[in-house]
Amino acid sequence: MSKDVDVEQQRATAKVQVQKMHSAGIALAEDILAVEEPLEIRLAVQGEQEVKRVAVTMRTPNHDAELAVGFLFTEGILKHPSQISRISYSDKPIQGVLHHNVICVELKPEVKIDFKRLERHFYTASSCGVCGKVSIESVQASVCTVFPKNRPFFEKSIICRLPETLRKAQAVFEQTGGLHAAALFDIRGNLLMLREDVGRHNALDKLIGAAFLERRLPLHNELVLVSGRASFELVQKALMAGIPIMAAVGAPSSLAVELADEFDMTLIGFLRGERFNIYSGAWRVRSDSVYAPITPEFNGQFDLETANLKLRPVSLEDEAYFFETWNDRAFRRYLFDDRPVPREFVHAQIEESIKNFREQRLGIWTLVRKDEERRIGFCALRLSPNRTGVELVYGIETGFWGHGYATEASQAVLRYALEKLHVQCVVATTDWSNVASRKVLEKIGMRFDHLEKGTHDDMAYFIAELSS
Repeated sequence: MSKDVDVEQQRATAKVQVQKMHSAGIALAEDILAVEEPLEIRLAVQGEQEVKRVAVTMRTPNHDAELAVGFLFTEGILKHPSQISRISYSDKPIQGVLHHNVICVELKPEVKIDFKRLERHFYTASSCGVCGKVSIESVQASVCTVFPKNRPFFEKSIICRLPETLRKAQAVFEQTGGLHAAALFDIRGNLLMLREDVGRHNALDKLIGAAFLERRLPLHNELVLVSGRASFELVQKALMAGIPIMAAVGAPSSLAVELADEFDMTLIGFLRGERFNIYSGAWRVRSDSVYAPITPEFNGQFDLETANLKLRPVSLEDEAYFFETWNDRAFRRYLFDDRPVPREFVHAQIEESIKNFREQRLGIWTLVRKDEERRIGFCALRLSPNRTGVELVYGIETGFWGHGYATEASQAVLRYALEKLHVQCVVATTDWSNVASRKVLEKIGMRFDHLEKGTHDDMAYFIAELSS
């Protein structure tokens, strides 16, 4: 370990005398605690006298330059390392000792600062982040990264090993038990970078700041693991750095899930042992166990039933309904490439479905709401073109989007295929731009498999396989 690292390690911890209570009485002992001190972050422009106080944060004293730079980058002030002229401590000695609790980031003369972003003049606590933070709409305006469509993918087994790798690498935590950490991993589970602090947000700012100074952003192929819970602040910072996957040992907040879902970021919580929860972006996680949907209630041979829906095999009485519904512009946009659907086509599809139910026990189900016996769409199983598997297809009337009916119906039909028909593999496809449909397929336990180039949009393929 280098001398500089030794010095930073010493600043990050403090020895104190404690009284330890045990069965034999009281004993004096020495304990090691994580240090928490304030750091004032200042911003200046080379050649100008004005120095702007940006924030005061409570932090563990190490990697202060990375903390300051990471904070300024995730707040949208810094755009590129080349904007920085120098970073230096600027506080005065206290009783002859320089405590290094004021740091100044000096920018080059040509850099224009958006001072409106600094008007909050906020105080940052190491435990709670910046008070009065921006809304999701503001984050949308500041996050420029667009995640790749077909990477990265992380195996479940690798994700489960990450907390142990992090724990072994946390040197200060081993001494004090009092530090949070943020760690960056590649798809093979290799630890690329680790930063610690008493504050969760500071640890991530240090990590992003280090990557920023090394000109590694955006981090489109990596996963970040945080040792505590996943807050809105942490998700925002990861998005700014272009990190597509965040895993947390603890729980995410509701706003963190909403933000991650908005940007199609993969958000994992409660990562402990062999278990974790995926709150958004499940398609980036590979697993051998791909299917565990909620059990619907089966009623008869082909009739299916869920909490809110009845699924019955389509009949010729549904012809007029589907002729009208399938020709709705919003409906046919994804199912029929926005082409008009002839009445003859509808009639032929229904007759073929009746035949298929009789011969193959699969076809088109009409979806009926229980509360008012109203048709709202369809869900279907059909042999894939190469006849190596079965394809799942569904469509919901536009007036009933957003109520979870697509998830309910497709979940029931998928279970029917796997458990009643013992189909080895079920495939579903959707336009990549149809984010709502991708989320439905993820929710019912299907996993993203690959992309294929389409005429108007890339086609995403999802699969579910019969558990052995």
